[in-house]
Amino acid sequence: MAWYLKKILRTRGEAYQMMKFRIGNRNGILFWHDPWLENNPIILREEFQTIRIRIRRKCLLYSIRDIQKEKCSSILRSISERVRILNLINNIQFNGNIDTKSWNTVMNGKFVAEKAWEIIRTKEVVFDWHKVVWSSKVIPRNQFILWLTFRKRLVTRDKIKKYMNIPYVNCPICTEKEESIDHLFRNSTFVSKLWINFAQSLRT
Repeated sequence: MAWYLKKILRTRGEAYQMMKFRIGNRNGILFWHDPWLENNPIILREEFQTIRIRIRRKCLLYSIRDIQKEKCSSILRSISERVRILNLINNIQFNGNIDTKSWNTVMNGKFVAEKAWEIIRTKEVVFDWHKVVWSSKVIPRNQFILWLTFRKRLVTRDKIKKYMNIPYVNCPICTEKEESIDHLFRNSTFVSKLWINFAQSLRT
């Protein structure tokens, strides 16, 4: 198989996330490849990848209806979850409508790239401080310092002393304790007074 076809096939998992499968007469949904079972294709599930099963090419194209007719029964016997899978098939409410596959990324008959990106992108944790840091009312230099602070990347003396010798590690403002992010922004007496004065100024 050509390298570019193999590369396209590797994106099947992402493509399946953008598709919606509706089972009707169970004749148009592929049993092994289509993600009808808990949104995952059976052929790609990890518990099945460890089992070396030789599946004939003809069997790969069998639909759910074909499996219900006990085709490929010898292969199913090699799968540890065969009972649960067959029970699931028997509990599905089938009807006379044809099986359908539709895109979740289509709106008014047009493909929407934004919807596709929201489906396939890796969603990271959203921090509640991002609105404070990236507000248009914050000075850019202060934005950078705040960003470093929330990311625990601000270079303070407690970090510097880990890789080089410095003559003085205490806070240069209050000279009471070792300079650290927590000390500068929360535990310092100078900062505490500053926050108190700031809060009082907002009340007046």
